[in-house]
Amino acid sequence: MNKTVGLVRCDDYRQELLEPALEEAIALAGDLDVSGKSILLKPNLLSGASPDKAVTTHPEFFRAVIRILKKQGARRILAGDSPGYHPPVAAAKKAGLYQAAQKEEVEWIDFNSHPTCSIQGGELIKSFTVTGAINEVDLIISLPKMKTHQLMYYTGAMKNLFGLIPGLGKGSYHFRFPDRTHFAQMLVDLNLSLPPVYSLMDAVIAMEGPGPGSGYPRKVGLVLASSNVLALDYCASTIMGYNPLEIPVLPYALKSGRWGTSFEEIKVKGEDLKSSIIKDFKRISVAGDTGFIREILPQRLYKFIQQALVPIPVFSKKTCIACGECVAICPAKALKLTGEKGSRYVEADYHLCIRCYCCHEICPAKAITIKRKLKP
Repeated sequence: MNKTVGLVRCDDYRQELLEPALEEAIALAGDLDVSGKSILLKPNLLSGASPDKAVTTHPEFFRAVIRILKKQGARRILAGDSPGYHPPVAAAKKAGLYQAAQKEEVEWIDFNSHPTCSIQGGELIKSFTVTGAINEVDLIISLPKMKTHQLMYYTGAMKNLFGLIPGLGKGSYHFRFPDRTHFAQMLVDLNLSLPPVYSLMDAVIAMEGPGPGSGYPRKVGLVLASSNVLALDYCASTIMGYNPLEIPVLPYALKSGRWGTSFEEIKVKGEDLKSSIIKDFKRISVAGDTGFIREILPQRLYKFIQQALVPIPVFSKKTCIACGECVAICPAKALKLTGEKGSRYVEADYHLCIRCYCCHEICPAKAITIKRKLKP
C-alpha cells in the first residue's frame, strides 16, 4: 500500500489558492484515480456551526475538492454526513456545505433517511450498520478537519469515517466502548471494514484547545492528501505536536498491518514535516488511560478509579441555554433538564456518565468544560 502523504502550504480559503494547493498535494501523494467513477464525499460535519468556528470542513475547501474531481473526470459525486444529534441537512446549511454542494451541482445525501447497509467488522466489532451510500460509489473521499478531540486527543482521517454510521446510532458505540482503548479499537475495525478511502484534510484553519466542538480556530496553513488514513493521521497529529503513539487509534492501526507496520515507512512529500510542527498548539493533555485496568479489576473497583481519575463534563448554569441537545445525545442517559421554566439547567448523574464527552461535542453555547472531579 502507498504510504505517502502530500503536504502543501495554503494560507487561506480563496479558490485561487486552494485548488492548486490541493492538486499539488494529490499529485505528491499519488493514487487518486476518479475518471469515470462515482464518488462519495464525506466532510466533517460535527454540528451546524458557521465556517469561521473551525468546527466543520470549510465549504470553500469542499468546493475546491468537487471542482478538482470534476476536472479529473468523476462521473458522479455524492456528498453527505451524519451529525450525532443535529438534523443533517439543517446542520449542512448552517455550515455552508449544503449551499456549496448546490452551487457545484452535487447531490447532498441525508445519511439518517438514506437506506443503510451492514458491513463486515473486525476483531472487536463483527459488523457495522452504515449508510448504504457506500454501495452506490466506487470510492469514498474523506474530508476531515484538523482538530483536537476530548476523548481521542486528535480527530482526523480515521475518526471522520465514524460519521458514516447514521445519527444517534453512533451513541451506542460510545456506550459500549466508553474508554479510549476500546473506542480506538472500534474505530480501527470500522476503517478496516470499509471500501477504499482517500483523504484530503482541511488544515488551513484547524481547531486547538477543547475540541472537537468547543475549541478555538488556529491558522495552520496546510492541506494534506493521502490514500493511507494511518499515514495522514500520523502526519497531522505530529504537526499538532502530539507523539503519534499516544493517539489511541494509531497503535491499533499499526497492529492491524493494513496501512503499514511502522511510522518509519511513511513518506512525506512537499513541506518538511518536522518544520511544520506547531510547538505551542493547544492540545488535549494526554492522560493515563484506565481502560486496560477494566480487564483485570473487579467492576466496583474499576468504577471507583474511573470516577476519581477520568475527567467529567461540568455544566455551567450561567452559560447553559437549556436547549436539551446534550440530554438527547447522551448514550448513557446520565443527563436531564431540571428547574423551573426560565431557569432550567442540566443535571448530571456522574455514576451513569461514561465520559464519552458527546455532550461537550455538540453544545452550541460552550457551556460544558471537561474537568477532573477528584485528584488522585
